[in-house]
Amino acid sequence: MEASVNGTLDLTSQMYPDFDDLIMPMVSPGAGLKQLDGDQIFDSIFGSNSSENNEVMLTPDPIEHSSRAPRSSVIVRGYACDADILNAYYIFIHPFFPILPPPEGPPASDCPTGDNHDDYMPSSPITLAISTILALIPSPQNPAPQSEESVHVRRDRAQLLANMTLESIEIEAEVVASITTPAQALSSAPSAYNREPFHSRTPLELESTLAFLLLSIYEYAQRGNLVKMRNRAGQAHDAAIRLSLHEDAEAANDIVFGEARRRAWWMTYVCVLQGSIVGSTAPMISANFRQFRMPLPTIASDPDAWTQFLDAQHCILRCTQYTVALKKGLSAGSDLSAIQCRMLALDEETSNLIANAAPINSAPTAVLDSNEQVLAASLRAQTHIKLNSCRIKLHRYKAFLDKPLFTRRHCDLERAEVVDVDETYQLSESLVRLVWFRWFIFHWTDDLAFRKHRFL
Repeated sequence: MEASVNGTLDLTSQMYPDFDDLIMPMVSPGAGLKQLDGDQIFDSIFGSNSSENNEVMLTPDPIEHSSRAPRSSVIVRGYACDADILNAYYIFIHPFFPILPPPEGPPASDCPTGDNHDDYMPSSPITLAISTILALIPSPQNPAPQSEESVHVRRDRAQLLANMTLESIEIEAEVVASITTPAQALSSAPSAYNREPFHSRTPLELESTLAFLLLSIYEYAQRGNLVKMRNRAGQAHDAAIRLSLHEDAEAANDIVFGEARRRAWWMTYVCVLQGSIVGSTAPMISANFRQFRMPLPTIASDPDAWTQFLDAQHCILRCTQYTVALKKGLSAGSDLSAIQCRMLALDEETSNLIANAAPINSAPTAVLDSNEQVLAASLRAQTHIKLNSCRIKLHRYKAFLDKPLFTRRHCDLERAEVVDVDETYQLSESLVRLVWFRWFIFHWTDDLAFRKHRFL
């Protein structure tokens, strides 16, 4: 997560490792989370299911780099002012997680400083939350960015900023009367904001909601904490509901703040559903996004990108719910005919969505601008990834049902018992199915992006 956010994992270069190395990243809980400091800042957003809430903290792989930079020499990415943080947001975060309106023009050159800048320290919820993500990206001034010490310092710094974000949200929600005259606090108006907004086209009252969204992704993609990920998404949802973002269609047409309100609500929707997907739980809101009155966000260069992206998110949630129902039916020995019909219907729907989705073209070489071509390409790629992940969710039980292959429990796939030498023949049958499953992954899709990402 700390390296370049546009890096991708080229699975086609890994066609011949042993089977566990190829398949295990696709079916492990929170698929992709073990590479916490790799090149995929949001590669883990299309995660896996895990119905065991007591296994939410995932242990990252040991750092392979043996070199250690002295802590005093480690430089963590920081910025000298709010404007530089906003510029860095549009460079590193917005193309993958668009919580703010389109930029007014192409971003300027990135200009990070050390983290101990004497004249500036982010203090608002949104600047602290963005800084949490940015701190994980190695600073160009760091002499040994991949050293074990540098990685740990960046993680520590990001966690400090995440905690400061929560404290800042609490401070801005404080009612002065609660401290001075608690008896009058219930009838007192909320404290007025006494600072300038971070973004000229985003109202101040949305900033805490957006900060919760960033922390939700941080807890999942960087720290592997599914409980906190869902908690932060729930806090963002509560804040959005209090602001009536889900139903205030009139405010969505405001010339200045309308697009910010749209994106705040729909990115909240995406994060809430993502929490249900990775946790195999029922969503706290209606999964059908067409039931909400808030209009969808807009992208000047691709008007349909948001619609198809949200269709894919809705579809992968329903496929996750199918796998939960299938597992319960198998455990109870129930009649699976209705579940089988459900699977066939979902498979047909997924195929139709894939057929109707716009093809993924080569990523634009231009930087992000007000037309958001880069964002549109990203949403299109995420759409294809999610829809092909739906296919895998629907069919993986069929591939691995009768003979578990993995030595550890992965998601809702049971672990295999220790195989004796006499059981080699039975294991070979599982390997044949694994080869089929691998063929299924690489040949049931014709888009390059699907071949370059890990899935579940």
